[in-house]
Amino acid sequence: MFATKFITAYASILPMVLVFGASTWFAWGSVNRAGLGFYVMVILSFMLLLLVVYGAVTLLLLLAMRYLPGAKLKRLFVAIAAILGMLIVLFSKMTSTKISASEDPMELLSQIEPLNLTGRWYLPTTWSVNSILGMLDRFDVSTSQYVVPLACAALVVVWLAVTVSARWYFAGWASGLEGSSAATGGVRRAARKPKSSGASRAWGHTTRMQGAFWTILRKDVKLLFRDPVLWYCLGTSTMGLGFFVYNLVRGWGGGEYSAAAQSFLSILSVMMVSIMGAVVGGQTGGVSMSREGSSFWLLQANPVDGRDLFCAKLAYAVLPGILLSVPFFVALELTRLPLYPLWRNLLIAGSISTIIGLCQILLDAYFPDFSIRIELALSKGAKGTGKFITVLLAGMGVAIALSVLLMAPSVLVTIGIYPQSSLARLNAVAHGGLAVFALFMAYLGNRVGARQAGRLLKPD
Repeated sequence: MFATKFITAYASILPMVLVFGASTWFAWGSVNRAGLGFYVMVILSFMLLLLVVYGAVTLLLLLAMRYLPGAKLKRLFVAIAAILGMLIVLFSKMTSTKISASEDPMELLSQIEPLNLTGRWYLPTTWSVNSILGMLDRFDVSTSQYVVPLACAALVVVWLAVTVSARWYFAGWASGLEGSSAATGGVRRAARKPKSSGASRAWGHTTRMQGAFWTILRKDVKLLFRDPVLWYCLGTSTMGLGFFVYNLVRGWGGGEYSAAAQSFLSILSVMMVSIMGAVVGGQTGGVSMSREGSSFWLLQANPVDGRDLFCAKLAYAVLPGILLSVPFFVALELTRLPLYPLWRNLLIAGSISTIIGLCQILLDAYFPDFSIRIELALSKGAKGTGKFITVLLAGMGVAIALSVLLMAPSVLVTIGIYPQSSLARLNAVAHGGLAVFALFMAYLGNRVGARQAGRLLKPD
């Protein structure tokens, strides 16, 4: 049975690997006028390499299932995937920065030369690449020297996975049943504990519900700290902003600058952090109403006011933008870049974050999807993908549109419609108008959103 499942899963992954991996080799072979054997070897090497990787991952999963409970296993692999994703983003940012800083590409290639394929002869990826390159005469590589160990490694890994599957899987399944039995016993023991009086329970309930806003917000913030997917979003956004600051500092040559250049650079920084905040908010507070899921009935069963619920969700939607903006602009303040003062940058970023969070949470309140489930990289099992993408694109669109509007005074001065001396007044009007507009939208949206949240709280 396991072998059948293994083959089925392998066959479902193989087409995607061939489309995204082999297509590049096909294009390269077409440019180099490779023969038919080259394309056959490309397909064969990718099939064998995928068998090695998939078999190794299967062995790791079986080993984890043998010794870890199911709930811990899922959290562990999600956390590992999030950490690996952040490391990949960090490595790619470092590589792109290094490439952009290199004036001579040949010098960069000479630095990469010690890490070439011949220096990593023991890796299956090296075997796969060299078995393909061996089909061309201009490469002094023997195809059989690499394809044979690749095929042997694939067969050995698959044989190990199929052989140990039955023993490890059923052992893990039995330990999982024991863990669930222990948990059930714990629930029964907790149920036998003496209960407090009805008056004390009512008093405690009333005391807690007096702060419904803070209770809901505190619960959502705890979710932020416990969900590895949300930590992944915050981590990658923070790294992206960090490299953005580094590139700005490295690219700035100093010297004199105009007021228009200061305005452009400041608004560009605001747009960058606002987009990142919209991305993170689209997976946290922007869909926090829908992420209540099947637990929304708990809010319906308690005397929660619609205004408290909407205000708490709005504060949670604005929170990611604030968390990213404050350290970002504090770091920029420590540089010598020609930017607005810190208070003005924070005012603009906070206003835009408020408007973005309001748009996202209003979309979520009027078009809730309680089946939504945000997972790492929007995996196949994720639900509500359309809703998630809509909220995400809406937030990014608002960030870009408002940033472009804030650049309008600098553009008008640059093309000569207004004199240079009027730029400060135009920017002051634009920034003050944005802050007033954010306050007005928060007031109006709070009235409209609270009414809609009240409708959702009414049980059907």
